[in-house]
Amino acid sequence: MRGRLLFVLFGAACLVATGCASGPTPHLSASAPSEDARASLGRIGIRSGPASPSGEWNMPAKGAAEGAKRGAYLGAASTLGGSGQAAILAPLGAAIGAVVGAAKAEPAEVVEEAEAVIKSVFAEVAIHDGLRDRVVRVTRAETRHTVVPQEDAATAAGADRPEPTDGGTDTSLQISVQCYGTKAARTPNPPVHLFVDTDVSLLRVADGSVLYSRRLTWVSPGRPITAWGVAKGEPVRQELERGIQDLAERIVDLIFLLRPFP
Repeated sequence: MRGRLLFVLFGAACLVATGCASGPTPHLSASAPSEDARASLGRIGIRSGPASPSGEWNMPAKGAAEGAKRGAYLGAASTLGGSGQAAILAPLGAAIGAVVGAAKAEPAEVVEEAEAVIKSVFAEVAIHDGLRDRVVRVTRAETRHTVVPQEDAATAAGADRPEPTDGGTDTSLQISVQCYGTKAARTPNPPVHLFVDTDVSLLRVADGSVLYSRRLTWVSPGRPITAWGVAKGEPVRQELERGIQDLAERIVDLIFLLRPFP
């Protein structure tokens, strides 16, 4: 039983983090808006919806000591296969894993410097407004719907019931950034992925009813931590711009177009 439990923990440790903890989106819809719903959207206000975004920063081991600790855990777990010799082999696996983990880990100052650069770029990039404005541009370019950017729901009166603004709107598309940051496996020196987690809700202005809602997440390709921290974080900045564009296109495809969406 102990071997099986540790094997499960080992598997969980190797998984990439799934993002910040947050409750499920209210009124989640299983399918995209129907043709009748799309035809009755009228004038659409697009805003950054109410949210309390927070950063989650999963990083590689910081220095040889932390690398050895991660390597020891993984080395011990890798010897577990349900055999009676697992308890005997686990210490040997831990010792070998610790040596390998310490050797693979980046120096603590290297990881900490890259982490500071990544966080700084995330703070500089206007993800909320940038995503809202990109959705407006993509919708205008690819559909015949009339859309207008609106003030954030977090600062507007009656956030739960969108108020007609900008000459009056019939529906409101709210895009809430729930979480952002980095994902990385709990190994000594794993690839690091950037991510942005959003909730998308389409509401009727007249009564505030939710017509459709869905959670969408963007995750970048993985890179070594040292590759993200170079050139004052320019790789992070470029990848975030691609991520905002990707999310905007997926939102427009999902809400306004007929393309299949997985």
